Amino acid sequence: MTTRPLYLLITIILPLASFFIFWTIFKSGVPTDLPISVYDGDNTQTSRRISRMLDSTSLLDVVQKVTSIDQGKKLMLRGDSYALVVLPKNMEKDILRRQSPEIINFYNNEFLLIGSLINKDITTVIKTVSKGLNLSMRQKQNEMTTAAMAHIEPLSIKKHVLFNPYLNYFYYLTGTLQPTMLQLFIIIMAIFAFGIELKDGTAGELFERANGNLTAIIVGKLLPYSIIYILLGLFMNIYLFRIPGFPFRGNMAVLVLATILFVFAYQAIGVLIISVTANLRMSLSMAGFYSATAFAFGGVTFPAMGMPLFAKIWSSILPLTHYIKVFVDQSIKGVPLSVSIPDLCYLSFFIIAGFTLSCFRMKKILIEPLYWGRS
Repeated sequence: MTTRPLYLLITIILPLASFFIFWTIFKSGVPTDLPISVYDGDNTQTSRRISRMLDSTSLLDVVQKVTSIDQGKKLMLRGDSYALVVLPKNMEKDILRRQSPEIINFYNNEFLLIGSLINKDITTVIKTVSKGLNLSMRQKQNEMTTAAMAHIEPLSIKKHVLFNPYLNYFYYLTGTLQPTMLQLFIIIMAIFAFGIELKDGTAGELFERANGNLTAIIVGKLLPYSIIYILLGLFMNIYLFRIPGFPFRGNMAVLVLATILFVFAYQAIGVLIISVTANLRMSLSMAGFYSATAFAFGGVTFPAMGMPLFAKIWSSILPLTHYIKVFVDQSIKGVPLSVSIPDLCYLSFFIIAGFTLSCFRMKKILIEPLYWGRS
């Protein structure tokens, strides 16, 4: 481990660097000052008030008041603006006539999260202005405030946002992206530890030194990395809960156990891959494909229950899926132990199945020179 800089890079430097990068990107928690443009075709007190209210929200920033809809469209196509709000001509007059003028919102939903956030805030501002104008007109007609409010909003929704009421992207992404990066380094290092023996032709010497004991070979090769990655995983969690104040409402012992199983699970899969292919380059390629897709299928950004059958199956054979579920359940939700037991069992299954299946072929590739020296 001390003779190759690559070992230090994959086991310590890159994992810590990835943690720092994600913290830097998402530390603000929520996006702010997303650029939008406004076309004010009315140019009245009401339209100017709407523009000021849009600009006053923390999420939106009215970067330009365009003189035409085409100009606003060009800003969106260039990526200088995420939305164009069109305030129509004679809007204030139509309001005073008790008509319903339409305010049009063109927003870029290519970026799904940005588009939905911008649309939500613009809609909220317009509804707030609309209710205020309606209330003001009713009060001018000597209608009581309580009666006016009942007419404006006869039914109201009382919302209770559970687990992440701040809509904080640090809670949403950092806690899942960090183990996503860690699993990549774990599986690569597990493959490299055995693959380099095959590539350099030292597999036979390794087998002789262990007196043919496969358990000793696997444990001896992986244990140092297991300790390092488990400590990194624990550091990752402690850092999240202590420094940025990531919420934790569950059982820390369950999360520690899940972290340990998570590390062993990806090591077991790495050993299984190298034992099947007996080729370092091919194994690293397969591991890259397997682990790089984990975040997309982990049920974080797209719920697993809404995936097609193949995607559900692929999601279930990724240890990251089960670890993230335990992490979220124990940290943010604070669920009882019984809810996390199935996912802990899945992680244990990966360990048992991975190492057991590896043993059927590992001995053969270690003792037969046919498998040595492959690039």
